[in-house]
Amino acid sequence: MTPKRFFNTVGPIDPERHYYVPPLSRIDLEQVDLLFEQRKYFVLHAPRQTGKTTVLRALQRRLNRAGRFRCVYASCQEGQASADDTAATIRCVLENLAEDAEDTLSDTFVWERLPELLERVGPTTVLRHVLKQWAAANSKPIVVLLDEIDALFGRPLVSVLTQLRTGYLNRSATYAFPHSIVLCGMRHVQDYEMARPTGDPGREGSPFNIVAKSLRLGDFTETEMRCLLAQHTEATGQPFSEDALLYIWDQTRGQPWLVNALAYEACFEQKHTTKRGRPIEVSALRDARENLIVRRESHIAQLGRRLEDPRVRRVVEQLLIGGSLRGTQRGDIEFARDLGIVAPSPPPAFANPIYGEVVPRELTSELQEEIMASAQSYVSGSGRLLMSRLLEDFQDFYRRNAEHWIERHSFREAGPHLVLHAFLHKVVNSGGRIEREAALGSGRADLLVLWPGGASEVGGADEQRILIECKLRRGNRDRLKREGAAQVRQYMDRAAAAEGHLLIFDRTKGLKWEDRVFREDLAGLPPVTAWGM
Repeated sequence: MTPKRFFNTVGPIDPERHYYVPPLSRIDLEQVDLLFEQRKYFVLHAPRQTGKTTVLRALQRRLNRAGRFRCVYASCQEGQASADDTAATIRCVLENLAEDAEDTLSDTFVWERLPELLERVGPTTVLRHVLKQWAAANSKPIVVLLDEIDALFGRPLVSVLTQLRTGYLNRSATYAFPHSIVLCGMRHVQDYEMARPTGDPGREGSPFNIVAKSLRLGDFTETEMRCLLAQHTEATGQPFSEDALLYIWDQTRGQPWLVNALAYEACFEQKHTTKRGRPIEVSALRDARENLIVRRESHIAQLGRRLEDPRVRRVVEQLLIGGSLRGTQRGDIEFARDLGIVAPSPPPAFANPIYGEVVPRELTSELQEEIMASAQSYVSGSGRLLMSRLLEDFQDFYRRNAEHWIERHSFREAGPHLVLHAFLHKVVNSGGRIEREAALGSGRADLLVLWPGGASEVGGADEQRILIECKLRRGNRDRLKREGAAQVRQYMDRAAAAEGHLLIFDRTKGLKWEDRVFREDLAGLPPVTAWGM
């Protein structure tokens, strides 16, 4: 059966063409209605490709159908192309607003008045004058939804925000202005002032300190995710196994684009699953996950570009090593959360395992090209992965290459961990997979290597589960080995791993390589091998 609807990964939802979660069910409508009732200006923010535009459009339709308000939507995204040209940016925003008013309300007021007002008052106040005159000409209160507001930056952003602020503060019986304005973007409103150009007057103050609320649009809940996937089953008869549903939730944590992209890839792009009588299993979703990462879909590529921001880099580097927040600046965690890179609630960790996989791959893509190792060198005749042999060769590779690579990389503190990520990925991902776990303040980064098949020691075939824990040496090495071995064994038990390794990276200045490199089987059960680098 050919479905009439699909999982959406690009642009707003079209209910006729896409499976979807009802957008207004994802926000607190009672709270939003109260803000409109009180004539408030507020912010709705969420990471990219979370459904912000879909929610705004649904809110616009709801308000206009109810008939009490006249609601207009405008995207600021095109204004980004004008860079620091305030006049061009303001005109672009107003033309988008005029177009939407004409299309949705059959209202041409803005189109008719814009040229004359631009000539009379200029770009620094034209937005305020247009909204003032338009509000005065309407018998119903005006609500304006400004999407992608943080696509603007520098003086154009400050100009838009200060004009709205002036109009808001002047509202009275004789000064008409929009009843409510909603600003929608990726960031919390408190972060907008960071976009102010250096040297602007009033740099210390916020250009938009009239916001009553800053609401965050969250990811899907597990129930919403299951309802979305069930629409495909209802439309085609093709079910997702329970393990597949749990896998999608575990890997995405409900991030809307990831949920839709995994499901679309598994249901519509893989030949063996497009036969609708065959259920979607975990194996298909693992393939889909790898395909999305390897192709660097736009969502994945955007995540990679975010790593260039110093605020993001400070947080991500500590995530990679399980470090602390020492050295990070105030607000870095909140900023990374607003971008969706870090989970919305404590403890700080990557928002989902897919991001946790993407980040080290993005940061080591060049290094991986230089690594000549392959899985064939580390697989026994019976198909078992020879991890000890692999780590012996990694010690040698690290000694010869790590310092040079780390010194030219911006993530220097996490450099040793990233070199290991690159080496393991080049070898393991050709036949197995790696699951990564790291969180701020844990003092460690854990890797679970899973290698399928091969003859086990007790006969038959099973999946090898190998735990690797990485630590940076700080203090006494013997104590680090004792404490690390205990942590490895604890995690081995939790992960049902039969093999454990503790890697200790010693970056003490002046220490000879001969004094860093060692291999030691640590006392206790189950066996744990320590490796010094």
